[in-house]
Amino acid sequence: MVLNNIKTISKVDKGNFLRYLSRFSDQCQNAIDIAKACKQSLKVKKIQNVVILGMGGSAIGGDLLKTFLMDELPVPIIVNRNFKLPRFVNEKSLVFAISYSGNTEETLTTFKEALKRKANLVVISSGGRLAFLSSRQKLPLIQIPPRLPPRAALGYLFLPMLIFLEKWKLIENQSLNIIEAINVLREQEGLYNPTLTVPGNRAKEIALKIHKKIPLIIATEGLTDSIALRWKCQINENSKNLAFIQLSPELGHNDIEGWKGAGKLSKNLIGLVLKTSNETEDNLCRINAIESRLKDHVSDILTIQEKNSGKLAQILSLCYLGDYVSFYLSVLNKVDPTPVSNIDALKLKLMDHKRKVLKRKS
Repeated sequence: MVLNNIKTISKVDKGNFLRYLSRFSDQCQNAIDIAKACKQSLKVKKIQNVVILGMGGSAIGGDLLKTFLMDELPVPIIVNRNFKLPRFVNEKSLVFAISYSGNTEETLTTFKEALKRKANLVVISSGGRLAFLSSRQKLPLIQIPPRLPPRAALGYLFLPMLIFLEKWKLIENQSLNIIEAINVLREQEGLYNPTLTVPGNRAKEIALKIHKKIPLIIATEGLTDSIALRWKCQINENSKNLAFIQLSPELGHNDIEGWKGAGKLSKNLIGLVLKTSNETEDNLCRINAIESRLKDHVSDILTIQEKNSGKLAQILSLCYLGDYVSFYLSVLNKVDPTPVSNIDALKLKLMDHKRKVLKRKS
């Protein structure tokens, strides 16, 4: 069994991506400590909305924040993933500008626009241009450790926002939720690590079942949608594998008809249904009905559920399971999870195009 052979895993994992996975609980605790130690503060007025600026791994924390606080934060949260800032952003907006590298073009562009509109800004970054500009403007800066792939820095990119929202009394104290979540993650580190073999290692078992398949991830809007996005992105980037998301209840009004056209492709699809213990009776009824329809259009269906813990713990633990699944799938696919050559090549092409445009204008 490939996944039970530590030497084989190490041979594929040339960039040692495993070291980031194995220390995730420590990262989360460190993220909390860094955020609490940040002395810079804002004179927060009456906030009307919360906006997270980010792309890729730097934006997913905003999605998780939105899911976690949907029933608690009395103002809307949006995650902005483009070059334009919504018209409504103004001096009554709280804006988290997040770029792990500090040089993400889309985030820098919208950050500068938010400055012009006098929004309340907080920056989360490991350095780069964004950290420099925030220091020059004397904005709150949560400077996180460098030299991590952004997708391996989820704790740093997510949890500090909770601390700041708590500091400004926009949400209740999160200490108990955070302690519970970190304890659950520490337990999982022992359950998913490579020394625990199959059968018995849940992450390895799921990876084996989805190997050579295209995951169709089914999630519930407002509950597991951001977790599904994390799974998709990790499978894309770490495993170099296609994956798609469909959200309930909306999929029952459109996607479900598209399944009829899968034909012979259905043997290449596998359904992954994400659930938490927070599902309402209506949601569960709909998801169960969807599963019964889905079974005729995919090769298999896996139900992946977290139970017996609080909402934050379930969100982070489901994400953590997905991270490990994507890692073991990369081993089965015989690809090093660390490099992202297509992403890097696209960035270089765009930079080259921009240089040519600037040269023509000069």
